[in-house]
Amino acid sequence: MCDFSDGFMPPEMVKRRPVIVISPVIQARPGLCTVVCLSTTEPDPVMPYHLSLLLPEPLPPNWSANNVWVKGDMIYSVSFKRLDFARLGKD
Repeated sequence: MCDFSDGFMPPEMVKRRPVIVISPVIQARPGLCTVVCLSTTEPDPVMPYHLSLLLPEPLPPNWSANNVWVKGDMIYSVSFKRLDFARLGKD
């Protein structure tokens, strides 16, 4: 999960959203990573930079879905401090 609520302004992303980290650890960028946003809503229209993914496990509540969309037009470099692991349960 990535918290975009602080420091971004509409029409930029301004809420918590599930993301996939797409960058490896880069020594020259300590504390930063590159993420791509996910959505449970199908884009309209679907473009070549969108991808439907079937997840092996559903996302946590509020995003409960096995099918999500990669929003390839929403790629960001963010601080690790904005990220939090998705909570799938007590264990």
